[in-house]
Amino acid sequence: MPQINTYEDIEIKVLSQTEDSGAMRLACNVTQKKDIAFIASMTGMLAKYLIAAEHTSVFEHASMTFLASGISRSLLAQVTRQRHFSFTSASQHYQDYRDYPMSLRPGWGTQPKIRQEYELALERSLEHYIKLIELGEKPEEARQVLPNACTVNLVITANPRALIEFLKTRLCRRNTEEMITFAEKLHIICKAWMPEIFVYVGEPCLMNVCNQGKMSCWL
Repeated sequence: MPQINTYEDIEIKVLSQTEDSGAMRLACNVTQKKDIAFIASMTGMLAKYLIAAEHTSVFEHASMTFLASGISRSLLAQVTRQRHFSFTSASQHYQDYRDYPMSLRPGWGTQPKIRQEYELALERSLEHYIKLIELGEKPEEARQVLPNACTVNLVITANPRALIEFLKTRLCRRNTEEMITFAEKLHIICKAWMPEIFVYVGEPCLMNVCNQGKMSCWL
């Protein structure tokens, strides 16, 4: 039986990050033809205005690289749609995936019939994967029987503008539970990195910018 984690086990580790908002302050000054020292800091008031006015190009002059571990292949397929992130993923081509955990929703095991189906499906898929490799199949072909629940490690580099766009989209309650969990954990990391910017980013409904129309949760 494979090891089974839940979405709560997702971990995000910062590998490197821009230490201050100096380049962004300079970019603001350049747009206004001000002296370089004119804007002393990326104040909350300024950041709030730039986000609301969608004058966010200045936020591209900083970056953060982080390692996301414990996310499922399902989440990988979703998060890599983010156009302005840079990604490097753990490879199912060059790695033996028999020891990677599977990721399921919290509480998956509280209903006996549902637990039984999950365990049976995951165990069988892993058994077939191992058997195919033992029969001489290459890992990059045997991986075709692995489930979406199989976890993956992912290195992401992003600038604040791309992170704002991602969080505004993925904190929405219409996302999957795993995506919301990932976005919430990433939001905490971002607020610790540059609170003057990311305290003004949150669920679209709370920012009064919901664009879901008839699919809105109406909160």
